[in-house]
Amino acid sequence: MRRIAVDPRGDWRERADAIGFVYHGTAVGDAIEPYWDESAAYAFTLAEIEEDLEPAAEQ
Repeated sequence: MRRIAVDPRGDWRERADAIGFVYHGTAVGDAIEPYWDESAAYAFTLAEIEEDLEPAAEQ
C-alpha cells in the first residue's frame, strides 16, 4: 500500500454538506478541527487486494 499526497478538492465542504455529511469537523474550543481529510489517498496492488483485503471482507 502506498500513501499518496493529493490536493484536497476546493469545494469538499460544500459537496459533503450537499449529500448530508455534515460531520466533517469537530469543535475544539473556538476552532473546528477537520474530521474529513482529503490530503491523502491510498493505492493498493492487485495482490494486496486479492490476498489481504478480499479474504478479510469475506469473514
